[in-house]
Amino acid sequence: MSGWDTTTTDACPGGVFWEDTAGSPRNTVSNGPNAEAGLLIYQATGDNYYLTWAEQMYNWVRTCLLAPSGMYYDHLDSAGTVNTALWSYNQGTMIGAGVLLYDITGQSSYLQQATQTANASVQYYGSNNELYQQPDVFNTIFFRNLFALAQVDHNSAYQALAASYANTAWAQDRQVTGLFTDPDPNGGESLVNQTAPMAELYALLGGSPPFG
Repeated sequence: MSGWDTTTTDACPGGVFWEDTAGSPRNTVSNGPNAEAGLLIYQATGDNYYLTWAEQMYNWVRTCLLAPSGMYYDHLDSAGTVNTALWSYNQGTMIGAGVLLYDITGQSSYLQQATQTANASVQYYGSNNELYQQPDVFNTIFFRNLFALAQVDHNSAYQALAASYANTAWAQDRQVTGLFTDPDPNGGESLVNQTAPMAELYALLGGSPPFG
């Protein structure tokens, strides 16, 4: 919350900065996950302070980084230039925030928004090789939140895409040690860090609840 942009002259005022440095952009990933965290804290405490901030962060992303497809772009700078990368974790955290907002407020618009993003994402990632160019951790965040939505809308397409990804990773990326390499060509993470999100994904496919 302390990272919120209060400079009214910036393009699309508001949003949480990516980094606490001059010239930092404002990203979907610095707002969507914070919205999720705020909503989970609200559910635990009932303190409206966290709900208000979560809604503010969620609505800022929808106002400033929503793509025509219903997916979310990565970030924008103070001049309003938008980076249009479609990272999987950005779709996931905004889906999850929408599900939580629907659960808390009962407003169907939040569920409709989450479903629109999910459908667009499944179509986009299911029709190209894009998921395999992103880190496993990005994709597991995406799938975790799809599974949270599936508990509400019961769309089997989410689990089908997750199972396909997990089966491909098992066949292509699992080493003799049982650890996984990361399909992201620019990853550079240790094998343990690459394996941890895959362990979560298999647990989700086995029925583990998305939000613990």
